[in-house]
Amino acid sequence: MSGDPSDAELARLRLRVAELEAALAREPRHASGEGSLLPETLTAREAKLSEVERAAHLGTWVWDTRSQAVSWSDGLYRILGYDPKRVAPSVDAFYAAVHPEDRARVQETSQRNAETGDTGTLACRIRWETGEIREVVLDGTAIRSPEGRLLGFAGTVLDVTERNAKERALARSEALLGEAQTLAHVGSWVWDLSTGATEWSKELYRIVGLPTDARASRRLWLERVHPDDLARFKLAIDQVVGGADLSSVDVRVVRPDGEIRWIQGTARALHDAEGRRVGYTGIVHDLTERRRLEDQLRQSQKMEAIGRVAAGIAHDFNNVLTVIRGNADILLMENPNEELRQIAEAASRATELTRLLLTLGRKAPLDPREIDLAEEIERSLRIVRRLVSKEVSIEVDVKRPLWSVVADPTQVHQVVSNLVLNANDSMPAGGSLVLRLENVVLDPAYAREHPDARPGEHVLLEVRDTGTGMTEHVRAHALEPFFTTKESGKGTGLGLPTVFGIVRQGGGSLDIESAPGRGTSVRVFLPRAVP
Repeated sequence: MSGDPSDAELARLRLRVAELEAALAREPRHASGEGSLLPETLTAREAKLSEVERAAHLGTWVWDTRSQAVSWSDGLYRILGYDPKRVAPSVDAFYAAVHPEDRARVQETSQRNAETGDTGTLACRIRWETGEIREVVLDGTAIRSPEGRLLGFAGTVLDVTERNAKERALARSEALLGEAQTLAHVGSWVWDLSTGATEWSKELYRIVGLPTDARASRRLWLERVHPDDLARFKLAIDQVVGGADLSSVDVRVVRPDGEIRWIQGTARALHDAEGRRVGYTGIVHDLTERRRLEDQLRQSQKMEAIGRVAAGIAHDFNNVLTVIRGNADILLMENPNEELRQIAEAASRATELTRLLLTLGRKAPLDPREIDLAEEIERSLRIVRRLVSKEVSIEVDVKRPLWSVVADPTQVHQVVSNLVLNANDSMPAGGSLVLRLENVVLDPAYAREHPDARPGEHVLLEVRDTGTGMTEHVRAHALEPFFTTKESGKGTGLGLPTVFGIVRQGGGSLDIESAPGRGTSVRVFLPRAVP
């Protein structure tokens, strides 16, 4: 027999041990003390008992409380690490084998039982003379005369060292698996056809937003699948039930709080040794964050492409505008009239647009220097305040000391102007506008969630308003060139895209938080100047 016995086997072995103990109570091998209940003879029953004990990792003992005679079986000698030729069985010898940290507890329990006749189960450690530690469980029963008088105790010592080690190893493996599932955002499940029982891993409960005490079932899972994806999901399940080895499907699940998560479910059938189908198992991979990052990457790539195209067009268009503006100025000097003046003004406005497009494409000339961002923003606000509605209050919150950044002061002014004026436009009935500056350190986790960001020390410029806010659709497209929600002729759609281009050109990043009726927060992160 190899390995630890099962619970059923242990129950059978313990029953056999109890039978043999009763017989050995009359025929002991190892005994000490005069007038013992157990004469010193070796029987066939004792040999059988030794075989059973070895297989079950058990040892047996008998303690005559009247004479203090003690008997140990061969199995108990093995568990205690004693040599039968050197150590005589006794209560003190047993206590000496108990680990020092557990000894007082075992002695106290044993003495109390000896006085009351109570018995029970007690776990402790045994320390061998070699220093090896064994984990055991003590179990005893009282021996009484026909009249009920207490004669002594008999019992077993079960060595659970290997079993506990395997249980701890299994617990560690399960913990590591749980950690791996959490890191990979992968949950698992098993469906047993014989019992109908379904088991979910902790990560699967997290993915669907349910507490781990919720009873897992196929029905509970189907309730979480998005109604629009339910038919497609059931079709994938039917493929596996119908005999397919593997089936995979991407669907949405809806958490109890209404949050939607994208998942990829994969399932396969389980078979026994004879090839009979006994159940199903599978994994659920939470793709929500990956899809969001992929969307951000696609958006960033699209912005990069649009910026390059726009900058290329702006460069050529600027050359044409230079000719138009130059000739218009010459004609105005020779023959001033309203028509020529309007041509010159239109060329000037077009030149400004081309400058914005060149900034968007990160091809505008720069004059970067180390600056105090708070001071530059204060200079910008002196000009911009005059363009802000009187019903809008402006507050500047600077948490000093503030790190320096490397930036073009003119472009900083453009960033502040665009963000403040956009916020002002979102508050037609008035409101509050806060510009906040502080030092922050972006960690790798933030950078993973925001592809444009880089980990490290930054200065944060946050422009937060109490305006109308943006819908998710508007927020998703807010940085795209020429996208605007303003009436025709009242916006170029280059405000936020220009800010984005300037910030990226300076090695920084930008993100937007907004919701209808809850205002907007634009956060600009500029790298700290190298000390």
